Amino acid sequence: MGAVTLCRDCADQGQCCRYITLPLAEPWRLGPKDVSRYQLARNITADEKHFVELHRGLSVQNGPDGAVLTLMQPMPHRIIPGQPGMPDARAGSSIRVDVPCGALFEGKCALFGTPDRPTLCSDWPDQLEQIETLNGCAYQSLFINKESLSLAP
Repeated sequence: MGAVTLCRDCADQGQCCRYITLPLAEPWRLGPKDVSRYQLARNITADEKHFVELHRGLSVQNGPDGAVLTLMQPMPHRIIPGQPGMPDARAGSSIRVDVPCGALFEGKCALFGTPDRPTLCSDWPDQLEQIETLNGCAYQSLFINKESLSLAP
């Protein structure tokens, strides 16, 4: 079952393309009064940079201490605390910015099937936690079924 088939079954198509979440460095604040720039946990790839910049009002630049995400205009965002002890990216804090992808058109990706679509979009999601807040997302049932199969004797 491919992503196109799954997305067709979503109650609200394109939910996953209306925000981004990126891992933050500790400390992530670049200055006490700077509320528009955030230090990321690492530098990002060209594909990730393309993905971020498809979301209007965001810019990201790699630097010696990791990439810096800039919110070029006020937009809804929040810091998600990390879960120490987790073996993956969830161990550190992250930033969620609620901003739709510029390629989203009527709930569908205008870049789907083209070389301009970031590879990152094809690989997402790789963890159930990434979509827990998306009510009606067809990927949820796929992950639940996949997890229950792995628990079977």
